[in-house]
Amino acid sequence: MKRVLITGVSSGIGEATCKLLIERGFEVIGCSRKKPAFPVKWHFIDLASDISIYKFVNWLMAEEKTVDILINNAGTGSIAPFDALSISKIRALFNINFSGHVLLTQKLITMGLLKEKIINVSSLAAVIPLPFRGFYSATKSALLSISLTMRIELEKLNIDVCCLLPGDVKTNIHQNRIEADLIERLSLYPELHKVKDKIDREENEGVNPQVIASEIYSLIKKKRMPPVKICGKFAQKIYYYLWNTLPLSISLKLLKKHYEI
Repeated sequence: MKRVLITGVSSGIGEATCKLLIERGFEVIGCSRKKPAFPVKWHFIDLASDISIYKFVNWLMAEEKTVDILINNAGTGSIAPFDALSISKIRALFNINFSGHVLLTQKLITMGLLKEKIINVSSLAAVIPLPFRGFYSATKSALLSISLTMRIELEKLNIDVCCLLPGDVKTNIHQNRIEADLIERLSLYPELHKVKDKIDREENEGVNPQVIASEIYSLIKKKRMPPVKICGKFAQKIYYYLWNTLPLSISLKLLKKHYEI
């Protein structure tokens, strides 16, 4: 029986993936700050805290549990103009969406606890920078970049790495996202409210988390995963193709038009 470690299992993609893999016969260890409302082997972890990550890895070692497959899924969103988010909140965002995953993965590898596969759940926002979600996009872009270098470097350890790029998914990520705290700057951006409403609508109309969970299951079953896997609505897959095909100046104009900026 393969053992899978999933972060961010209390809701959304993590919850759906956790339930599906348990159903398919995997042994799943779920990690999150909030305890899930469904039965699973669960352990607290706060990816913004180095100490919390060290404690979790020490627990794995004490239990003599190795991990066949690691799914770095936990994350949070953000919405704020570039000059309206404090550096402390930017650092917190990077800790949750990027640095925490890096530290956890490093410790599992160096302690000899990780055996086969890593799936990093990033976002299409890693490739397509989203207005007023630039720092979120930056964290997801960082995760994509490190995933590709990990794939090259960890091959000698027989660890396969894939980065998942979902489009809009119907989760509660917008409820916990980091928002602007330099309030005096917001008057310069009256369009923010309109863009925020559009973002919320698109997320609420996104694919169900079960769709992404099924994609993750398919990746796990592959002998060799692709470097990157795009999933979600067909229209967003087409937009990804156009973004990588059209001149950047045109792509940016289309992005502004989409958000009516």
